[in-house]
Amino acid sequence: MNVLIVDDDIPTTEVLRIKLNWESFGAKSIRCAYNIHDAWDMLQTDDPKLILCDIEMPKGSGLDLIRRARENGKSARFIFITCHADFTYATQALDFEASAYITKPLDLPRINETVARVVKSIRSSQPPTQAFNDPAADKISSYIEAHYAENITRDGLAAHLFISPNHLSKVFKEKIGQGLTDYVNGVRLRKAKELLAGSALNVSEVAARVGFDNFSYFSTLFRKSTGISPSDYRHNR
Repeated sequence: MNVLIVDDDIPTTEVLRIKLNWESFGAKSIRCAYNIHDAWDMLQTDDPKLILCDIEMPKGSGLDLIRRARENGKSARFIFITCHADFTYATQALDFEASAYITKPLDLPRINETVARVVKSIRSSQPPTQAFNDPAADKISSYIEAHYAENITRDGLAAHLFISPNHLSKVFKEKIGQGLTDYVNGVRLRKAKELLAGSALNVSEVAARVGFDNFSYFSTLFRKSTGISPSDYRHNR
């Protein structure tokens, strides 16, 4: 497997070239480029399967490189390692099927772990975004479990997790088997049942406590889910 490291900061490229566990990853060749022009030439001649890439560099950005690669049918996996914790950058990277987006300063154990995951994905011939999908779905569901009572929107959740909204919806549907709204409502209804069974809060207070600001909507969803009203559910417990 050929690897390409792209960063205009030479010390960074040297750390990534020397310190990562390339032998265990089965790397055949590790080359470095310090601008996008040279990186594109190497991408064409060496056909790297994995590219570790900065975002902002001379003569263009790492996003320019991945866009050009995808437009030319290149399937190399990209791991972006950048000092820019910018949601717009992360969104664009994911839209071009980057495998990971890591912010500096360099965290070598984390980078090693990410590279290992992506290499495993390459060997298994999975889709380019597969390395993101499982942990992304886990992060989404964990966030909802912790913040179900708050106003959760797709765009807000995507921004919090540095995932593009479209990618979030796709990953969640594929991995969880439900749309985001249905899942959030399901969590809220489960929490509502717990409160109805184990607290003295009245029904409208329960609805508000689990994140429903419209009591009629809460009652409708609850009846659809259980077949009975929230009040009857409490009385039957």
